[in-house]
Amino acid sequence: MEKPENHFNNDNNREREASHLAALLKEMKEGLDTVRLKIQTLTAKVKSQNSTADGFSYLEAKNLLLLNYCQSLVYYLLRKAKGYSIEDHPVVRSIVEIRLFLEKVRFILSPLYIYIRQYVSTITLNR
Repeated sequence: MEKPENHFNNDNNREREASHLAALLKEMKEGLDTVRLKIQTLTAKVKSQNSTADGFSYLEAKNLLLLNYCQSLVYYLLRKAKGYSIEDHPVVRSIVEIRLFLEKVRFILSPLYIYIRQYVSTITLNR
């Protein structure tokens, strides 16, 4: 088992680590809120027996990525809180890879969100 690092003795390191952890916690909370909202939406559609097979596979994949991202952040924060080293740990690479993928997908699909909103509002008005 790894031994905790002894770098917590320095106040500057503590402040830097605390601000870094606070930023990660904020990011994790935002990610969890996003995942929760999207899962609630999909759950409501399934309960109302609306099909999610056509067109929602992207959202389901994105939700799984967000969930994996949040799990990785929680593990990262756990290691940091216990004082274990995260240098060269696979979780760091995983966090970076998932974050980059989510940002690329968001950039690619951002023009489609306008059309999706228009479509959803049209369907809502026609009911």
